[in-house]
Amino acid sequence: MNQKLFFIFSFAVAKAFVFVGPLWLGNIADITLYGEIEFYLSLATWLAILVGIGVPGSIPIQIIKNENQLVRDVVLRFLLIVFLVLLFLYFTLYIYGLRASYFFVFGLIGFTISQQFLSPLIKSHGINSLTPWVENMALHLTIFSALIYYLINRQGVDSGFYYIMQFISLAFLIILIFLVCRSRILFKIEYFTLYKRMLRQGVPILLNGMLMMLAFNAGRVLLGTFWDNTMVGLYSYLFRLSGTSLILYQLCNYFLFKSLYGEANANLNKKVDAMYSAVGLFSILGCVVASIYPGYVFPDEHQSSNASHLFPIVMAQVNLWIMSAVLEVRINRNNLTNISLKLCSIPVLFATLCIIVLSLQQISDPTTIFLTFYFGALCVVFTQSFVLQSKSKERTSVFFNS
Repeated sequence: MNQKLFFIFSFAVAKAFVFVGPLWLGNIADITLYGEIEFYLSLATWLAILVGIGVPGSIPIQIIKNENQLVRDVVLRFLLIVFLVLLFLYFTLYIYGLRASYFFVFGLIGFTISQQFLSPLIKSHGINSLTPWVENMALHLTIFSALIYYLINRQGVDSGFYYIMQFISLAFLIILIFLVCRSRILFKIEYFTLYKRMLRQGVPILLNGMLMMLAFNAGRVLLGTFWDNTMVGLYSYLFRLSGTSLILYQLCNYFLFKSLYGEANANLNKKVDAMYSAVGLFSILGCVVASIYPGYVFPDEHQSSNASHLFPIVMAQVNLWIMSAVLEVRINRNNLTNISLKLCSIPVLFATLCIIVLSLQQISDPTTIFLTFYFGALCVVFTQSFVLQSKSKERTSVFFNS
């Protein structure tokens, strides 16, 4: 009972930090700087996925096969190599006097890779109280660095807080070195063998995960590439605000984790449908409150962009992301990842092409752009549901049952 209460407390504080932190930063920092930070966070996530090559997805499978200690050793050594490479790149760029934002990106990449590897490792061992902090490590440390800088500076937040991230990155590297050296065995052939096995399992998961990232989480990168950081700042603020529904989903996911991977279909559908209903009702309530009290929800600089009218569109996209995440687990457990990858690539690539066309036509209306993101995500969810129902015996949910 005490452990459950401590988990709920830890989860609430961690998620409140994730939710309130970016909104606080969006209010205290210049919107251009905020857009730059969000762009780098999204970019770091993509680079971390490429570096991981899907290996984090195979960590729970290997732990189930009773290779706990070996998996921990492989993860720690991999992260140590990553941070040493980033340290080398850091000093190389420092010599050439490049911008501080590049140093910030290196730290984000390191911590984003770390959260991808450590989160499934910790969750598979049942350390739920620590998981909410680890799975958002990069964002937590970004807000923490900005908060320290704000307390020292007392005049707002500027790019000077990037340097605080450097010191945190070096401290994390020292911890990794200590943990690896404590085992007294730096390398053995079993590490390489296990990593190759995890790599074979992880590549299909990686490709499918990248496709889902493009469908649901690439909006900031696309906006930053084809438009400007002001548009990124608006979308990011609304996306973070919509994260209230994600918090509820993540709380439910902790209790559904084992069910999603192994429970009978009939019982699982009841739990998943209940979760969908709870998240949907919570999202509707959030949109109603935002429309009634826009002055309390949105900063003044976003009022001119009709943020209260755009918010339901982004909230709906986040709800589709939740549905897609549940469907993706069920697709993977039925070995349908390759089929899903081929079919889902069609709506994702089409939606991306539409975004490019809008930019070439110099269309900067946020409603049109955000609706394009939404309809692309909607097509992906229906495609995933079609794959699962047509290629397996599973009924996905009453919401997608024909």
